[in-house]
Amino acid sequence: MACFCALAGRRSSGFLLVAFLDTFQVNRREASWPIMLLSALLCLSGLVGGPLAHRFTARPVLIAGSALSSIGAMLSFFATSIDIVKITIGVIHAIGAGMVFVVSPTIISEHFVKHKGLATGVYFLGATMAAFVFPKFLEYLYDRYGLHGTLLIFGAVLMNGLAFSLFPRTPEWRKAAPLEEKRGNTELSSSEEKGRLWRHGLSIFKSPILYLFMYSFIVQSFGYECYIALFIDFAVDRGATLSTAVTVYAVGAIAEAFARLSLPAAVDRGLLSNKALLVIVFAGQGLILLALPFLHSHGLIFAASVGTACTIGAGMIVIPVTVSGYFGVERMSMSYGIIVASAGLFSFGKPTVIGCVDYTHVRINSFGGDDAEVFRYRNGHFCFSQTRRQFPPPSIQS
Repeated sequence: MACFCALAGRRSSGFLLVAFLDTFQVNRREASWPIMLLSALLCLSGLVGGPLAHRFTARPVLIAGSALSSIGAMLSFFATSIDIVKITIGVIHAIGAGMVFVVSPTIISEHFVKHKGLATGVYFLGATMAAFVFPKFLEYLYDRYGLHGTLLIFGAVLMNGLAFSLFPRTPEWRKAAPLEEKRGNTELSSSEEKGRLWRHGLSIFKSPILYLFMYSFIVQSFGYECYIALFIDFAVDRGATLSTAVTVYAVGAIAEAFARLSLPAAVDRGLLSNKALLVIVFAGQGLILLALPFLHSHGLIFAASVGTACTIGAGMIVIPVTVSGYFGVERMSMSYGIIVASAGLFSFGKPTVIGCVDYTHVRINSFGGDDAEVFRYRNGHFCFSQTRRQFPPPSIQS
């Protein structure tokens, strides 16, 4: 439920983009900045959340992140321009949601070994359910209270995530391990012990597989953010009504939930390897996004939405599970935080990518053409990532 609340804003990005356009009367590039800041800083907060969780355990970071995500949304009630929303939603809410997103896989890895993939899928099912519930909920609030009232109520609802974030506990084996180390190293001072802890965490940078994970997550994140931010606008420009597009986007959460539960469970049972699932996810998402710009039938567009949701659902689960297998639970927060943060660095250029065709006055009939160009541009990166997955370095294990 903490994940359900914290990631609700990101999973409602498509609706928020349309609401910003309507309320503040700005162009698409300006309206997309809070959304892209949300995506960027949600990832970049891994630079803070990962090391903090490595030093103080994941639970306090989870609690702080849940509180920040709610406060940022409620402060948007006072926004008088899109620039203020950039701070409240794009910075404060994003950092809080990112802290929850980064440390959640660590908490799962601490408590589960045999069924880690399925457990991670169940936990992140909260984000899937957020996509199913919040877009329609925000649409209802927007029709009755406008954008400012909607964001105030939205932030109050997110405060429930703070209560749920209090439930996770650090397992006994994580508490016992430092005690055993201190008994065997009584001569170490407190500063020396902290230095040893940080050196152990920073040793991840010596592993080449870290950089492959970073590139793969960057590609996955780019496609994920383009989908959640642009699909509703793309469908509307293809002739669908806003209500229908929001409904179909929400229904796609069912397919995402199915993928998040079934495919990781297949890996846990040994029916599929993590590496094979990564290849399937990247290839499937790339092919769907390649075909999407050429689709005009509403049925085919909505089917592509369901297929994209499936690949997104599996991809966001298998990557942290695979990272945990390579780096272990002790370095999970640090490694996953750095991997997630690497994707955030590339998010700042996405408003330019989205608005580049409009900026140069090279338009293709409508903004639907612009969205199509973004999807085609993004698919090229999938092709390279797919090649890297098929020919991994010799040190990579299956």
